[in-house]
Amino acid sequence: MKIQNLFVFFMSVYFIASCQSYHIQLHGDIYKPYCGGARPTEEQEKGVVMAASNSVFIVFDLSNNQKKAVKNIKLDSNGNYFGVLKEGRYVLQQVEKSWSTETLKNYYSVSDTINYRYAGEKKIAIWKEQLDYDFEVKKETSKRAYNFVLKERCFVGLNPCFEYIGPKPR
Repeated sequence: MKIQNLFVFFMSVYFIASCQSYHIQLHGDIYKPYCGGARPTEEQEKGVVMAASNSVFIVFDLSNNQKKAVKNIKLDSNGNYFGVLKEGRYVLQQVEKSWSTETLKNYYSVSDTINYRYAGEKKIAIWKEQLDYDFEVKKETSKRAYNFVLKERCFVGLNPCFEYIGPKPR
């Protein structure tokens, strides 16, 4: 009986240890390229990086070769998220990528039809499948701070639905 109790105890400890969660920090930035006009200075040519303030992402767990939504997270005004995740591989996707194409078109609508055109269903479908960031939470790692950058496009920013077709600045 004692051996059976000891076995149950060790299996319980193993199970609890394998489900251990770790504190993590995510930091997101948005890169805005220089989009033309006057000849840029060296500083302007680098573009601008700013915090991805209040951005919302879906966290997906990739363990067991499956993509399973774990939680939604919202970055704070400095582009940070502090939370807890179990050991494993994860990816982030902007929450907008889970929206229907019609909802996206309404959310990102533009009234200027001369300089902008609809990107098309195919481009939006490709954008929806793109992962924004992937990372791994490991037991052996003391560093659990992860940084990622979203890249805007000139004249449309992060808008996946429309392309700028107007004149380029000189």
